[in-house]
Order: sequence, then C-alpha cells, then structure tokens
Amino acid sequence: MYIEPYFFQFKEFLVVITTKDDPFVDDGTNLYPTDLYTDKGVYGTCGAAFHGRIFIADGNTLYWTAANTYNDWTTANDAGYKDDFVSDIVDMKVFGSYLVIWTKSDVYYLSGYDPTDFRFDQWGKMGVFSKYANCEFDNNIYTFTNGGLYPLEVTGDMAQVRFVQALSDKIAPLLEEVDQDRLNEVMVVPYEKRKQIWVYLPIKGKAGIYKAYILNMMNKADSGSPLAWYTREGKPITHAIQYNGEIYSATSDGKIYKEDFGDTFDGDTIESEIWFEPLSFNSARVKNCDEFKTFWDAQYNNKCKIGLKYNGKADNIKYRDIDLSSKKKTVTDILSKTIPLKGEFSSIQFGIITDAADEDYMFYGGTFINLKETGEY
Repeated sequence: MYIEPYFFQFKEFLVVITTKDDPFVDDGTNLYPTDLYTDKGVYGTCGAAFHGRIFIADGNTLYWTAANTYNDWTTANDAGYKDDFVSDIVDMKVFGSYLVIWTKSDVYYLSGYDPTDFRFDQWGKMGVFSKYANCEFDNNIYTFTNGGLYPLEVTGDMAQVRFVQALSDKIAPLLEEVDQDRLNEVMVVPYEKRKQIWVYLPIKGKAGIYKAYILNMMNKADSGSPLAWYTREGKPITHAIQYNGEIYSATSDGKIYKEDFGDTFDGDTIESEIWFEPLSFNSARVKNCDEFKTFWDAQYNNKCKIGLKYNGKADNIKYRDIDLSSKKKTVTDILSKTIPLKGEFSSIQFGIITDAADEDYMFYGGTFINLKETGEY
C-alpha cells in the first residue's frame, strides 16, 4: 500500500496525515490521535495550522478544531466544518493573514480568527491536482496551475492576496509537452541556496518524472534583468523535497539522491567533452611547435584526456592523458603540465575529455612553446 503522508506544524506538535489512519500529532516523544476519524469518520488528505486551530480537509469538506486544541472537533460555535467547496481540496498554506485553500478547480482565501468572523473568498480557476504543486519562496507562494508557474502576492493597502502574471509565459510553447492527464504528479520545490524554483513535470509519453524546469530567481525582473529558465533531465523520480537547504529526490527502486551535488548520479559517470576554437595564429602558414604548456588549479584532481586536433581533421586527433591528482592541494595553487607536440600543422584545436567518475579539472589556459612558421602555405 502506497501512502503519501502530509505534514505541518501546530504549536509544539508535528501533525501527520497519512490518508489511511486517524491523523496524529507528534511532540517528539509520544504520538497522540487527533480523533478526527473518531468524531467525523474521515482520515483527511491535507491540512494546516491557522490562528491557533488545526484545519484538515477530506474531499470537498474542510474541518477545524476548537481554538488551541488538536483533538476537539465538536464544540459548538468553536469547532466546525464547511462542506460546500466546488471540488475536492488538494492543498492549503498560510499566507500572511490568510489560509489559502486549493481545490482541483478553484482557490479560496480564508480570513478571520473564529467561526463568528470566518470569511471564505473564492478566487478564480487556479486549482491544482497535486498537493506538491505549491511552494513557499522568498515570502511568496508559487503555484503550477493552468499550464504555468504563478506567484501569489500580497498587494494593496488592504493587504489582499492575488495571483499575478505567470512567470513562465516566455516558455509556454515548451510546456506544451506536459502530460495534462498526470498533473497530480507535479512537484514544485524551492531551492533558496541558489535562488531557484524547481518545477518537476510529467512529460507526454515518458514514465516517471525525469525532467525539471528550473526558474532562476537570482535575476528578478525588478532588478532589470530577465528571469532565466533552465531544464534538467535525469533519472525518473517519484518525489522531491527540500531539506536543510538541499534538494533530495527519490526513485522507485528505493534510492534517495542529493541533487545539484558532485559529478555523478550514484556512481554513474557523466561524460564530458569540450573543444575550444581552432587556432591558426592569424596565419594560414604551416607551423611547428615543440610543446604546449597547460595550467591547472591544484584544488582539483585534474584527471582528463587532452585532445589535439590537427588541421581541423577528425581523423587526425592525438590524445594525451593528464593526471595531476597526486599533486592535489587544499589551497589555491597553479600546476603546470607540458604536452609535447609533433609534426607540422596550419591550425590546431584543443579539447578536454573526461569519462570516469573521479575525473575532474579546472583548466586556466596554456601557452605554445617555440611556435614557428615554416614559411609555406
């Protein structure tokens, strides 16, 4: 049986909704039932703590406890419920002085401190199908809905909340690849360390979630720079979260990966190959050269292959192995490695190739030693 638990904090308790048992609270030592199932006959699917009460949804009904309690669902004029939402409730988050409630079709804002002044305002067709389609980032909430990523902001003298223009408008054609029948798999994960939001999306014809659209918030529009989007593809995952400032993903085979870390996925080598512009040294004349002296950062292993392509011909490439790992240091220093050159050439192109898990490098540049023209074309 696959269970997707839902967590939130209420005072000193962690509230856990399993969707299969009575929700419970954890004080770090003991577990206590909330008695929601005992009193209302439901297990709940999502919830939040708001103005000293626990709110838990099941289907299109929202239940709340009496003030400052986690297990009183029945006290008249204090505990209560609302059972006329237009569709099933999927997620809820506190935002400013509001509780924002997402259903599969609409969004509601709850304001007030007790049932005598509770007010539910319905706002637009901005519903979600995934309880992970919303994230909190930089004092705003971001939601993937209606085919795009929308920020929820507090505006105006009355501190009202509203959705503003989608941040994904410029990549809207790319988002047409999203599988609309699997929107319940969407995950939006904040990544404050890099000022990014990772939006994991199901792609048509592809099993699992293997692609993330990444919004770089480092270049906020109000700074005069356009927002930047990237895509990242990797192993298909089943879930992703942010924990302790890092993003972790899980796969169907029971593995957990730390994202944006190191050069490999669990030992699978990521190969790389980079070629610099061909060098003719402003002359088409034939040349010869004794050596190519290269410079590297001592804080890296600097294990790789150097490729030298003569005269732009793919069948005329010479490879040399570089391994400076024995000289690796913990402080900044520059290491050099001289590569002998043989034969004549009119142009030469330099490349760096890696294909093993421990191969990394930081290349600063190089210089040609005793470069001479022969005088011929």
